[in-house]
This record gives sequence, structure tokens and C-alpha cells, in this order.
Amino acid sequence: MKTQKVSLKMILDTRRKKASDEFPIKLRITHNRRRKYYGVGYDVAPREWEMITRDTAKGKLRKLKHMLNDIEKDAQETSESIHPFSFSQFEKEFFDNKITFQTLEAAYDFYIEKLKKNNQYGTAESYNAALTSLQKFRPHLAIEQINMKDIAFLKWKNVNTETITFERAKTANTKRSDPPKLWL
Repeated sequence: MKTQKVSLKMILDTRRKKASDEFPIKLRITHNRRRKYYGVGYDVAPREWEMITRDTAKGKLRKLKHMLNDIEKDAQETSESIHPFSFSQFEKEFFDNKITFQTLEAAYDFYIEKLKKNNQYGTAESYNAALTSLQKFRPHLAIEQINMKDIAFLKWKNVNTETITFERAKTANTKRSDPPKLWL
């Protein structure tokens, strides 16, 4: 039996120009002559894209090139693990890797570290201050104990509560009494 090849490639999607005169970078996956495009969250100008693809990238563009290579490598490994390949299975395995936390403190710590890695020290400091206040307000707060009073407190501390969502696990075994999970 012949295995069907899946090809992946990062492309500059010139079909839609953004207001900043940049175009989105997308991961193109081709399987059985069918193509699907997935946004990777980065936009560049055509000239910058040329530099990235010609190995003349320096500074920020070189860093971006390495990140794109890592995304492409992860996508390749995911696609190779799916037998037989399907786009829907790829999307489930590649994009549904949500991180769950049992405590609000763990979620805050994770997000603060993520901000620091992105050199967003001011925002990280704001989240750290909100966490400190929340710990004084409700020490050792577990996810299942969060109520509207806590959300109001976070909003009062100017924390963007849209970046943190609370949902119950969506499995057949989930009961109404199961605690919610915190996803970033």
C-alpha cells in the first residue's frame, strides 16, 4: 500500500494585505492535491520575507526564521504521526494543545514567565502585582473556587480577563460537579 505524501511549507500569503502593509505568514499543507493554509501569527513585508527565505536574515528576522522553522518542524512531526493523514486530525493534534492549571497562581506564574520571555517586563510586572493582591484577597485560590467576585477583583486590578478563560472539560465523562479547568 502506497503512503500518501503530506508536504508542508511556510509561505507569505499575498492574497490579503494588512493595514501595516504587511502580509501574514502561513503554513501551507498539501495532501492529495488539496491545500489548507494555517496562520502562524506573524506578518512581514515582502522584502523582509525575501530576506528570511534567502538566509540573509539578521537580528529580529533571523529570530523569526528560527521560530518559523520550529513551527514547521513541529507540524511535520505531527503530520507524520497521523496514519492515515487527515486535515481534521492534524488540526486536533497540532492546535488543541491547551495548557491546563489547577490553581490560579500556577496560571499567573506561567503567563508571567511567557511575558518575560517576550520582553514584556512592564506587563509581567502588572500581572505579578495583580497576583500578589489576589493572594492577599483570596490566598491559595483553586480554579474551582473562582466566582464573579474574583473576576470583578481582577478587572478592578486592570487585568485583562479575556486572556484567561475558564471552561469545564468537554468530555463525555464530565459531570456538572467537575471543577473547571483554566486555559490560557
